Amino acid sequence: MEIAKIKYELKDFKSNRKATLKLLSLVSGANIIMGNHVLVYDGLYVHENKKAPQIGGYCCVCKNICCYARTLTHINENKIRYNSCTNCKNKTLCSGCLRESSRCS
Repeated sequence: MEIAKIKYELKDFKSNRKATLKLLSLVSGANIIMGNHVLVYDGLYVHENKKAPQIGGYCCVCKNICCYARTLTHINENKIRYNSCTNCKNKTLCSGCLRESSRCS
């Protein structure tokens, strides 16, 4: 899928989690980086969360400063890279809703 079409599909989302879920339904076999501020698909910026701080390094679970990079493999062989802090390093994200597994809906 073309990057312009992907950006168009994601433009109305306010959170990177929801934009990532939409992106997962559009692509397969991709490398995705889900940060608090930006969403990167195969090396290209496709979504920006303007409310989140523009500096990187925040945990995707609790929003604390982090030091771990984790990878989640999704159903369509998409690989999602996200940040995790020391408190959340043993917590996993649900591959269906991208929330902490214990808070999965």
